[in-house]
Amino acid sequence: MTGWLEYFTKGLRNQLMDVKIKGEKVIKIDILEEKIKDFKLNLRQKRALEYLLEHQRIDNSIYQKICNTIKRTASRDLSDLVKFGFLERHGEKKGDSLFL
Repeated sequence: MTGWLEYFTKGLRNQLMDVKIKGEKVIKIDILEEKIKDFKLNLRQKRALEYLLEHQRIDNSIYQKICNTIKRTASRDLSDLVKFGFLERHGEKKGDSLFL
């Protein structure tokens, strides 16, 4: 019986962790959606925020690819997202990464 109980509790723990991770993601999405309402973000910036919910980090080259834009536009859009408080910049000026 102890083996079955250990198996059951391990499965239950795994399911609870999955629920916790999914719940945290939903909460982040809700907070982000509320915060977005206060700002006039363009479609590229909204797409980048959606990307960040899945991938945790973004940089200029990734932004250019997912938004089909040039480097200058990507830099300006990402700088605006930092200025508005959506992103935090980590790293050197060139080649830095941005996080939610």
